[in-house]
Amino acid sequence: PRRYLQTTSSQTGAGTIDNSKADYRSFPTITITAAGAGSATYAIQNATAYAARSLTLNLSGLVNTDVVVVDMAAQTITKNGVATPSLYVSGSWWAIEPTASNVITITNPTNMTTVITWRSAFCV
Repeated sequence: PRRYLQTTSSQTGAGTIDNSKADYRSFPTITITAAGAGSATYAIQNATAYAARSLTLNLSGLVNTDVVVVDMAAQTITKNGVATPSLYVSGSWWAIEPTASNVITITNPTNMTTVITWRSAFCV
């Protein structure tokens, strides 16, 4: 069992995520909003050395205002609220580690705005 902070943290785009308040992995939700067609090899990665994992999606068929939501905890991908597992290309589901230095990288983000949200998790 886990407990979570009531407040949600977020990161727009690539960068370093500080999850040092947590003592357990936190599974993020990634919201990708399109401004046009994206890449067939859009990848988002937690590049943290001991937990490096990447998930690659095909966003080439998106149009302006499409919204893709990747739920790492539920291991689901939706487009405009409809389950769309066909966007998955390769890779692994990943978590934000309980450290101050989760390095998040995004490859081929053309026409995409990416927002990562999570709640810090704690072991009970």
